[in-house]
Amino acid sequence: WVGGTLSGILMGSFLPEVLQRAAVITVYAMFASLLGSEARKSYKALLVLLVSAGVNSLLILAFKLSAGVSFLISMILATLFGALIYSDEEVFS
Repeated sequence: WVGGTLSGILMGSFLPEVLQRAAVITVYAMFASLLGSEARKSYKALLVLLVSAGVNSLLILAFKLSAGVSFLISMILATLFGALIYSDEEVFS
């Protein structure tokens, strides 16, 4: 995981600015599609989605953080929230 991330950063730095910005959008789209499809199946996943969206919006609008930083923070906090509300049986079944 770390090696893939490092190589992505290094290789991405050679891309033109417009492609770098486009790649950021794909990360948002991937996260939204994964979480969105799961939210249709489970109310807990929907809660995680709402926490993530709420924190992300708060960080951007109230604290004026960049979209990338706010997305990262909101994703981590939503993941921690999900870890609290899901049992081991739900996660590993």
